[in-house]
Amino acid sequence: MSVSTIARATGRGCLAAVLLVLLIAALGVVYFTLRPPFQLPETGYLETNTSREVRLRPESPIAVLELGVRHDARIFSESPSSRFGPTRLTITSGAAGGVEIPVGLRLYPADGQPVTDLSPAEDGRSTSWLIDCETVESRDCARTYLVVVNADHLDAEVVIKLEMSAKLRFPAHVPTPFLVSIGLDAHDVRADEPDIGLLATDVEGSLSVSPQAPVAYQPLEVSTANAPLVTGEGMPVAGMTLRLTGTRDGEAIPVGLLAPPPVRVAIVSGDDGSVLVDVGPRPGTPAFVALPPLEGEPQLVVWWQDRAAQSYRVDWHLEQAVIGHGAAPVVRVGATTGSASIARQSTSGESPMLVGANRPDLEFGVGVDIGEADRERLPPAAGVLRLQIELDADATTDPLILLLSTSDYSGDETVPVTLRAGEPVELALDAVAHCDRLRCPPWQGRVRIPGWAAGPADETALVRWRAEFELWRLDPSAEPPSFYEMDR
Repeated sequence: MSVSTIARATGRGCLAAVLLVLLIAALGVVYFTLRPPFQLPETGYLETNTSREVRLRPESPIAVLELGVRHDARIFSESPSSRFGPTRLTITSGAAGGVEIPVGLRLYPADGQPVTDLSPAEDGRSTSWLIDCETVESRDCARTYLVVVNADHLDAEVVIKLEMSAKLRFPAHVPTPFLVSIGLDAHDVRADEPDIGLLATDVEGSLSVSPQAPVAYQPLEVSTANAPLVTGEGMPVAGMTLRLTGTRDGEAIPVGLLAPPPVRVAIVSGDDGSVLVDVGPRPGTPAFVALPPLEGEPQLVVWWQDRAAQSYRVDWHLEQAVIGHGAAPVVRVGATTGSASIARQSTSGESPMLVGANRPDLEFGVGVDIGEADRERLPPAAGVLRLQIELDADATTDPLILLLSTSDYSGDETVPVTLRAGEPVELALDAVAHCDRLRCPPWQGRVRIPGWAAGPADETALVRWRAEFELWRLDPSAEPPSFYEMDR
């Protein structure tokens, strides 16, 4: 072989080697660009969409679907359901062919679990709600609903198309497992019998609560004297929708972003006092709840749990409905009543407080023993803690921040109060919202000066205080709670 031939072969070999190296390098750049070695996986996301058509006729202007929602159990294989946000469900109705007709869309739970995050559209043609899988007992977070579509005064048959979707976002850095989904299964409940219709009754009322009267009751009486339609499992096609609108009296007092809703509303059974639903509406934002149909003599209960001395009015509107024959349900509303005070205790004192100390400095000295509480019932009592706090007139001229909290100093229970020398501050707090199963630890206070780390760490301030604890019975059948003293 000649030298020139060897040189050409060597040159081609070097060129091939260079091209191979460049190809490997290019593939490496592409791979590490798409899959950075130190980047955490992106958050997963699931969405399921399905549609169904229902027919409404002049002689039968109503249709009912049973909707089952089921999460693939592998969704929660890499992260527990408690880390997931809620799944958002949406149903939108529209006439096929683009013909717009007035259509009502209602959602009721078919499994007995209330729907507390219902968001119906004002025109009644769509609704959305949330499923919190942390609170659902089944491993696949299964829920079942009744979807009712109705129209009035039809002249001809119309086809209504229902678009249904389920959306779930995964926690940060939790990828979506391969081939998982959220199942949406909708099937018809026979509703084309003659004279079948939507039989609904509306009632409404108003309840007011304040630190001076923190509990209010509204008794109801419900009876159904008709023949409701039933599903294939023998369950009546019926339900209840409750709308709650809270209104604050006067200007708002800032209480912090982590403060709980200032009022709570519950419906309790008239038979055993068990809680059928418990929600916390906030002022300015109507809350909608869907429930199974009510029976007997339930009670609507509202109680105050604010972190400031503010009063509230809760306006409520209830629709009880069945799909069937005959007369609409009968719902009677009784007179509003309040609760009587069952216990009161006062303490007072003064304490030199070390500004900037990272420990509790002031304890008001009284807790509440709530006894053996039943989680399926209302708390035994609602309580109000009234405080009058005053910074000594000879103290620092800088404003002090008094952080009020329970004894465990959890961030969700911290209430900031600004103190200025010689200016008393009065406030009211919910005294029992932070209770555990048996006892309510006492509230404490600790003092801070804004920017105190740059100032003297050993400065003291004399704080005088007076505390009054008062309890009102909330669950009429429970044993009355009692106070207990704490070392101060």
